[in-house]
Amino acid sequence: MILCYTLSTAVFVTRAQTNGWSVHFEKTQPLGSFAKSGSLLVDNYIGEGGAAKGIGMGVKYQHSLSIPATKKFKLMFTADILYNDLTKDIKDLIERNDNPLNYFQTEPPSYFNIPITAGVNVNLGLLGFIKLYGEVGLGVNFRMVSDMEKVFVLNRGQLDETAFSGKIKFDDSRAFAFRLGVGLCFFNSLSVGVNYYNLGKSELTGSLRSIDGANILIESLEREYKEFSNGKIGTSMFLLTVGWHF
Repeated sequence: MILCYTLSTAVFVTRAQTNGWSVHFEKTQPLGSFAKSGSLLVDNYIGEGGAAKGIGMGVKYQHSLSIPATKKFKLMFTADILYNDLTKDIKDLIERNDNPLNYFQTEPPSYFNIPITAGVNVNLGLLGFIKLYGEVGLGVNFRMVSDMEKVFVLNRGQLDETAFSGKIKFDDSRAFAFRLGVGLCFFNSLSVGVNYYNLGKSELTGSLRSIDGANILIESLEREYKEFSNGKIGTSMFLLTVGWHF
């Protein structure tokens, strides 16, 4: 019986240490200018993202190096999708209708970051079934921001109002990205880690595009309302991750 247990344990460890995929669930904490929430969408060129805590999901593939001296090292490829809403202060500011002639119609926008990286993972055994690992990766991040809709009301008199709507569309961007991570892996199947993601610095730009017959009004607006920039935002965050390896 002891022999069977030993053999089954050896088979499990051998199988678990083979190359393969893992799925990770993530909790994000924005940092730096990405987290600052001064006057997003109110003042141009402020360079603040106003991002709140978010969630994410990622996949990772690891492949051992064949060189004997590098058995603890694995090539690593990762892809994540990270979602961040806006902070409550910014959402409250956007959702206020102080001016009945100029207000937002839809939900405030949200951030979607998709970093894709390649790098190296190294692990060290601690208690046989627990391993300490570290990793570093370099790649590119793709940032997208969801659209908004804004309503403009032409008030020609107490009983004569015409409403036009315009869609605020944010431009997609991409930037150099890198990631650093440390964590523990249990039984080669479950991992818990902390990661730092720096997803580069890029300008948050967009434009106001007319819909629902708003052309007349949109053409009469100042150019700054048709095309705008919120300045360059450095996107960085900490991630707490839980992964399942198979």
